[in-house]
Amino acid sequence: MKYARRLIAVPLMVCAVHPSSARGDDEPPTSPAPIPGAMPARVELARPACSPTSFDERAYIKLLRIELATDGVAELEVRETPAASSSEAGERASPPSLALLEIRNACAPDPTIAIDDAATGKRVERAVDLGSVTPAARARVLALATAELLRASWAELALPDAPPPRVPVPAPVKRAATERLRRAVVQPRGPDHRPPREPTSNGLFVIASPEARFFYEDRLTMGGVRLGPSIPLNRGGSLRLRVHAATGYGVGAAEDRFDAWLVTGGLGVLAAHAWRSTALELGPQFEMGWGWRRLRDGTEATASATGGDGVMGTLSILGSGRVHLTGRWWWIADVELGQAAGEHGVTRTGSTTLSARLGVALAP
Repeated sequence: MKYARRLIAVPLMVCAVHPSSARGDDEPPTSPAPIPGAMPARVELARPACSPTSFDERAYIKLLRIELATDGVAELEVRETPAASSSEAGERASPPSLALLEIRNACAPDPTIAIDDAATGKRVERAVDLGSVTPAARARVLALATAELLRASWAELALPDAPPPRVPVPAPVKRAATERLRRAVVQPRGPDHRPPREPTSNGLFVIASPEARFFYEDRLTMGGVRLGPSIPLNRGGSLRLRVHAATGYGVGAAEDRFDAWLVTGGLGVLAAHAWRSTALELGPQFEMGWGWRRLRDGTEATASATGGDGVMGTLSILGSGRVHLTGRWWWIADVELGQAAGEHGVTRTGSTTLSARLGVALAP
């Protein structure tokens, strides 16, 4: 088990530290000798050696203090660049802090973060590309990169079988490193931690939409409601079955004004092309129902000739589009062009019909 725990934590350090940042195998270690006594939770930051820097230095220091406070660092001491190199500073017998931070090439768009870590005896470096970052955000990006590089070096402190630290590490720093490692390797389990379901366009939907219909031959305009499921017929959802029930009422003005009612049910088979949050569908649809038609004014003979009720069918081409709204809800829009048949229904045989709908679809 101890080897497994160590293997889990190794990628945390590797992902933040460039391979070239560690010392070569042929170089002698330059770790400071262990020192007695409690080491304060303090980190030093050497001021950049050039001016003006490619980032806001004051904002960088302020943000870095906030980030390091979450790692148990009580004090960030900012001092002038030492005359000796940072590598020589890392070799001092009694380093005054847990780590020495330095930003090299600070006036260039790609500065390098260098850290002499007294706790683990390592020296790590990382180049940060600020050229593609807006000037206002550079200080935050650099502060986050600096804190993450130090955390990657300190991750070793949390391993139970790691070598003892080179200097006594304050308890807040070790607790923070242990907690970060625990959050990185422990995955949430159980039904309360399931990831949210992403919207998909190829599942089952229940559709409800207001509807407007127009029958050309009788100048009949109807309004109504349509309800029904859209069912995928294959695994990818590229073929779908649309089933619906609909009702409507309208007023026509062919020769005389009349009222009309319609109740129908229909089936459609549509070819679909779906993305994650949108879909387009196209295909034939057949609809069958019962219609009533009553003349508003006129003689009894005229009303008998013009009014009536009976079966009515419609064969049409349906085009549909669907867009994710929120959660399990989607917007859906349909346009339908067809031809009606029915001698005694709401319209006469051969009448061209146009329908439009805008509604919602629910993924159960």
